[in-house]
Order: sequence, then C-alpha cells, then structure tokens
Amino acid sequence: MKYFLFSLFVIFSLNSFCSSKFININEITVKISDKNSLIAKQKALSNAQNLAFSKLIIVQYPEVNYVKDKISLNQIQECIYDYSIEEEKFTEKIYMAEFSFRFSKEKLKHLFKSYGINSDEDEMSVIMNNSLVVYTKDFLNHFNLFQNVSIKRFSARRMILQISKQQKDILKNNYIKFAEIND
Repeated sequence: MKYFLFSLFVIFSLNSFCSSKFININEITVKISDKNSLIAKQKALSNAQNLAFSKLIIVQYPEVNYVKDKISLNQIQECIYDYSIEEEKFTEKIYMAEFSFRFSKEKLKHLFKSYGINSDEDEMSVIMNNSLVVYTKDFLNHFNLFQNVSIKRFSARRMILQISKQQKDILKNNYIKFAEIND
C-alpha cells in the first residue's frame, strides 16, 4: 500500500511538472480534399498546425496577434513538441481529422523574443498586481478616463491596465466593463 501511494505521488508530481512545460491545444478539426488522401493528409497537418497556433495566440498570447502573420510554418513546427490525431476519416480524395498539439513554452518564449515580445511568466505575475482587464474599444471610446493609467499588455481586443482604487471607482461610475485580475 505504501509503495502504491508513493507511485501515485510520483506520477502526479511528474504529470504536473510536465504540464507546466507545455501548452495543450485540442480539438483542431480539418477537412481537406485533394488528388488523393495522402496528399490531403499532408496538407491537413500543415493546416491544423496553423489553426492550432492561431488558437494558441488568441487564448494564451493575445499581445502577439499582430506578428502572427509574419511567423512561418517552419517556426510554428519548431515550437510543437508533439501532436496526436484523435480521430481521422478518409476517402479516396478527402481527409478529415481532429488533432491535438502540445507546444513547448520555452520554444514559444524564444520565438516571441525574436520578434521583440517578452512573454515571461515572471513578468506577468508582477504585471497582475493591482491590474484589471478592459476591452480596447472601451479604452479608446473613453480615453479621457484612462489618462493616468499604466498599460501593461494590450491586444486588439483587450488591455491589461495597472490602476489605482480611485481610478477603478471612476470606471465603475461611468459603467465601463472591466475584470479584476487576482494573484
């Protein structure tokens, strides 16, 4: 019994250690038609890698969205640790599949740094103190309310701002939607 509990502890510890090095992107579904299913499968994999990277950017790194189109498929492939095909179907000329990808956080960090973007998690933990998220359109529409605010991260959709309690109250009084970020 003692060895069983120890084994479970080791397995869960290793699992949590490994999961912190990777970002999982699941449920990437593609359907490609071509001359034959083998060519369609090769194109589907490339398409799925691009879709997974786009989903990764939207979900995990929205501040990188503006350079997404400059990143080549080879650069994306270097960041992919592994992938799996969850379900696949094919006919003579059609290939359909659902993919799951694991991206290496370290390689993503290196890739983003090559474009001048720092995605360091330690920096993010510092940024999150006294911070909140607002939609970029609200920021632009009510710019005069945000004049003494420090912008920590931004994307086309949302912004992370470092803000004082008084400024937060002003936003509430003007009915501007925001979400507080907790440590």
